[in-house]
Amino acid sequence: MAAGAVTNMVYMVVLIALVIGVLLLGSLVMTLSREGGAALFVHPRLPDPGAPPDGSGLRAVAYPTADGATLTAWTAEPTGARPLVLILAGPGQRRADLAGLASALVANGYGVMLTCRRPASLITGEWGEAALLADARAALDHLTARGVSGSRLVILAVSAAAALALQMAWERRPAALVLAAPPTSGAELLVGRWHLAPLAGMAANPLAVVRRLAVAPPACPLLVLHGLADRSVPPAMGRAVFQAAPEPKQAAWIKGAGHADLWDKGGTDALLDFLAGRKGPATTLEQEAPRRAPGLPAVRP
Repeated sequence: MAAGAVTNMVYMVVLIALVIGVLLLGSLVMTLSREGGAALFVHPRLPDPGAPPDGSGLRAVAYPTADGATLTAWTAEPTGARPLVLILAGPGQRRADLAGLASALVANGYGVMLTCRRPASLITGEWGEAALLADARAALDHLTARGVSGSRLVILAVSAAAALALQMAWERRPAALVLAAPPTSGAELLVGRWHLAPLAGMAANPLAVVRRLAVAPPACPLLVLHGLADRSVPPAMGRAVFQAAPEPKQAAWIKGAGHADLWDKGGTDALLDFLAGRKGPATTLEQEAPRRAPGLPAVRP
C-alpha cells in the first residue's frame, strides 16, 4: 500500500474518532441541559426479583402512582413504637442490593419500605427528576394512607437519591433523615466521571443536594454515612454535604468501606445507633466523626 494511501487512512480514522467524540460530548451536554443528575438513574440494571428473599421478614406490596402506574415495594411493619424507614435506592441499585440492610432493620424492630423505581424510558421521557420525585411522593402517600408519617417515619436515601430525600423531608417532615454516600449533586457526580466538571452548571435539573440544604434544610435530625474507600461517590462530596447541613446532625465516616459494602462494614451499626438515639458510633466501628449533635434525641414518637 502506498504511503499516501496509508496517510489518508490514518486521517480518516482520526476524523471519524473526532466526529464520534463530538457526538458523545454533544449527547452529554444535551442530557445535562435537559435532565441533569437524573441521567444517573438511566442505565442497564440486572433484573430485580419480584419477591423478597426468604427469611428477610419482608413482603411485596403494590401501590399506585399519580399517573396511574403501579409500583411495588418490599415492606415490613415496625414493632411497638419504632418508626418505619423508607429506603430510596440510588442509581443502579435494586431492592435485592439493599435487602440485607432492610433485614437488619426488621430484625431490630424497625419497619421498612424498600422502594423500586419504575423502568426508565428514554423514548417516553419517563425518567427525569420530576418523575423521580413523583414516585417518591407515591411511596409516601401509600405510607400516609397506612398511618405512617411524621414521627413514625424515617427517610433513608442512597447516593444521588439524597436529593429526592431532602425534597421529601421538606414536604413531609419525617422524624429523621439519613443520607448514605450523598453527592453534592447528581449532575456534579455525573460529569465528574468524565472529568468535565464545568458542564455541571448546565444541568436544568441537577438533583442538587447542597443547594437544597441551603434553600430547604430538613427540620429533623440528620445522619450522613460515607465509606472512606468509596470510589463511586467521592467521600469529599459527603463531607461537603455534611458541612452544608444544619444542626442537629451526625456523621459516620467509615474506614475501609466502599460504596457497595458500606452497610456490611459498619454502616448498618452506625444507622442503628442513630435510630436508637445513641450519640456515638458502636465501639467496634473504626470511624471518624468530625462533628456530632449533642444530645441527639432518640427517633421515636
